[in-house]
Amino acid sequence: LPLGLCMPSSIAGTSTETEHGEVLTINVGGVLHTATKSTLRRAPFFEALLLHTDADSSTKMNTTRDSEGRLFVDRDGEQFAAVLNFLRSGQLGSCDDMREFRRVEAELRFYGLQPPHLPVKQTLMVTWSCDKKTTSAVHEHGNQNS
Repeated sequence: LPLGLCMPSSIAGTSTETEHGEVLTINVGGVLHTATKSTLRRAPFFEALLLHTDADSSTKMNTTRDSEGRLFVDRDGEQFAAVLNFLRSGQLGSCDDMREFRRVEAELRFYGLQPPHLPVKQTLMVTWSCDKKTTSAVHEHGNQNS
């Protein structure tokens, strides 16, 4: 795992038990995020991390924690919000900017998730001649109307 080993895993993280499972607060790049263990375990990264940090794990290992004992992941905390929403819903929010989509895609891959296909609004320019005039029509991918 790409996390450093620095503090004993016996330090209690911030967690509470609810009817939906244990709730954890984790620190991602200095930004606190709260989710159930079951939500986090949907990502292979957290499945492995939590497997090895649970108190009853036979393969217990130490991992990086912040000063309050919360699990710490040295990644972009703002971008993790999109990852967490993806773990909860299985969908990405709207990405209007291709650079933003690529950043979220990279974060999803880091956590072991397969990014969904971008619903590309592909524009096709069709040009034809008609009575010595050139006319252009714009078609969205999959749209057959002129």
